[in-house]
Amino acid sequence: MKIRKLKLVNFKKFKDNEFLFNDDVNILVGDNNSGKSSILEAIEIVLNYSYRGKPLYNAILSDIMNVESINRYIDSDKNIEDLPTITIEAFIDGLPDYRGTINKDRVDTQGISFTFSFDFDLTTTYNDFIKTNKDNITSIPLEFYKIEWMTFANEKIRQINKPFKSLFIDPTRLHPTYGKNQYIYNVLTSALSREEQAVLGIKYRQLKESFNIDSNVTNINDNLDSNNEISDKTIKIVADISGGTNLESNLQLALDGVTLPYIGKGEQHKVQIKLALQNKSNTVDVLLIEEPENHLSHMNLTSLVSFIEKKLSNKQLFISTHSSYVMNKLGRVLNS
Repeated sequence: MKIRKLKLVNFKKFKDNEFLFNDDVNILVGDNNSGKSSILEAIEIVLNYSYRGKPLYNAILSDIMNVESINRYIDSDKNIEDLPTITIEAFIDGLPDYRGTINKDRVDTQGISFTFSFDFDLTTTYNDFIKTNKDNITSIPLEFYKIEWMTFANEKIRQINKPFKSLFIDPTRLHPTYGKNQYIYNVLTSALSREEQAVLGIKYRQLKESFNIDSNVTNINDNLDSNNEISDKTIKIVADISGGTNLESNLQLALDGVTLPYIGKGEQHKVQIKLALQNKSNTVDVLLIEEPENHLSHMNLTSLVSFIEKKLSNKQLFISTHSSYVMNKLGRVLNS
């Protein structure tokens, strides 16, 4: 799967913009606040239905709405037609089932559409709300919005069976206490084969099962309610081995015994990118990398870029960078 074109409407600084891409390497260069990261985030939203590694929901989307469109609404009569809509459309090759004409260009092509717009099922409720609150509104009333994630054939997309995947490598998501587990899990599963993932899952469950039968644990449980004063049923402290508490919740990566969030930023970045490019499971179609030069010496950056060149294979790569070296070196991959 390859992204040919991206259309953004009312997304962050982009009021109505279109971007054309190469099949292999796409290098996003610009000053701070020029929109490089926003383009990567838009691709993550439309391909993964997530923003900065988190599943999408109405409140989080207030961060991505174009400020001018918000101000226009606040200064308007606040009719339904004044409410702004966010649209992200990815025009793609390689997904024939996603072919249709439900897109901004009204052309018959393959693609994915993400929209965040007013929910017309709430028209009456919204009009009643405006009658009594019109002069007090200082932001977009997101409670009246809905999220739609559709193919250009007007079919809903579901995470469980979507035939593509993108991976966003950004070390800022490795904060020790903020969303690290799911992010590391995504990186690692892209680097492991399906067989290796299955083995890890089985061994992790067996480890938790062994906790339950450990002699020290059973002694503690025997004394927990020995007189049955708390309940007439047997009470035990157990490790949860249900499907909902799996590797995704507790998996961590360590280098020489130090877990990834606590090692140097440069090493973090390098390890994440290299793991993602390994991609033994061949599940990653699109790889998004935020400023690979961050926290790296020139020697380490040279090594990393050479690794990217070697392992790129048939993936589509998007990189934001300030580095002329990254631009020139990977530009040769593109030009070749």
